[in-house]
Amino acid sequence: MKRLVWMALLLAPPSTMFAADPPSASGLWKIDGDVMGTPVKMTCTLTETANRLAGSCAGAADGYTPHLVDGRVKAQKVEFHFQSSFGGGGITLIVSGTLNDDRSKMDGSLDVEPMAVGGLFSGSRLVDNADASNAADVPAAPAPAQLATAAVPSDAAGTWTVDGDVQGTPVKMTCVLAVAEHKLTGTCAGAGDDPTARPVIGQLTGKGLSWRFDSQYQGTPITLTMTGELIPGGTKMNGSIAVSPFDAYGTFAAVKQ
Repeated sequence: MKRLVWMALLLAPPSTMFAADPPSASGLWKIDGDVMGTPVKMTCTLTETANRLAGSCAGAADGYTPHLVDGRVKAQKVEFHFQSSFGGGGITLIVSGTLNDDRSKMDGSLDVEPMAVGGLFSGSRLVDNADASNAADVPAAPAPAQLATAAVPSDAAGTWTVDGDVQGTPVKMTCVLAVAEHKLTGTCAGAGDDPTARPVIGQLTGKGLSWRFDSQYQGTPITLTMTGELIPGGTKMNGSIAVSPFDAYGTFAAVKQ
């Protein structure tokens, strides 16, 4: 009997013996939702490692300030949460969704605690992050006081040449960044059709940095929010671009001069 069982296993097609690993949920996600009539629009940079999720989410409601996320992936189910604020009070936003087969889209619910209100959302992955899915196990999100030593090396400061694309529109600029007490200051010049050096404000995030500045495009005032992840060595970074009020998104790569 045992010999028959082993023969059956040996003759079975490979697909029946070893299940293929599902695609990673890592990447840049655009989330659109509604909570009790209030629009929820944000971008989330997620990294899946050993069924855990880490990264950050940033939305228009609080000026695209990045918030560290913590969550889990189980089969096609995703759940993550992060701390934010609304009306001067602290809130926790819980995102619970179901991924489609290739993990390029998800739909689900939003819960806001302690307000005990909720809504629905749909999400689409704008950019894959294959490198992130192969990273080492990600620890729990660090406390703000730990960010400078746990996330971003001191050489994040400097002059960066940025090349990006927002929905087919090239983005080329130079950003001079300084880091002090977990905060970013400096200037960016060349974004949109405005060559003026614009002052930036930002902060360190779990794996990199995020900053924003005002500019203009074809006479319309815009705000660009850049969220980047430093590549080991501190001379390159990749990340996402969000353009308000156009609700447009893209990606960028930057090299330190």
